[in-house]
Amino acid sequence: MQTYKNNHTMEIIRENDQALQRRRILLREWGVFAILCTFLTLINWITMPHYWWVLWIIGGWGLGMLLNSIQLLTHPDDDPKG
Repeated sequence: MQTYKNNHTMEIIRENDQALQRRRILLREWGVFAILCTFLTLINWITMPHYWWVLWIIGGWGLGMLLNSIQLLTHPDDDPKG
């Protein structure tokens, strides 16, 4: 019985570590997204304020980020490292 409890506890710890790793990956990816989109928005505003081409980048990249986030959060068995 003690072995089962130890194995079960180790499994819970492993699952928690994987969930924490997935959250860290998501936070890092969304942080990079926010920083680069802000930078590109500034470039767009300075160079071509009459045409907001940056919205295409934000929309396409944002959709990809959203789908990746959903996949990472809903498929816990997948390897979070890609």
